[in-house]
Amino acid sequence: MNAILAGSSFFLVLIVSWLVVQPFFAEPTVPEGESERERLFLAKEQALELLEELENDFRSQKLDEASYQKQKAELLGRAAAAMSRLDL
Repeated sequence: MNAILAGSSFFLVLIVSWLVVQPFFAEPTVPEGESERERLFLAKEQALELLEELENDFRSQKLDEASYQKQKAELLGRAAAAMSRLDL
């Protein structure tokens, strides 16, 4: 009985973790007909919003330090890339 409960708990934690992390790896959605500049602006805004959510998740201890640092670096990279392309 305890093994079944432990296994169920593990899969529940795994699913919740995936649901929390999954949006950080999704590509920004851009409506058809948007210009490159608008697409870059949306990508930058989405990365900054996700970074704010990531910070909140880390502060509320939903993420461990390693996951937080990895995702933060990726989101900062996305935002910086979009911002540098916007400055061209």
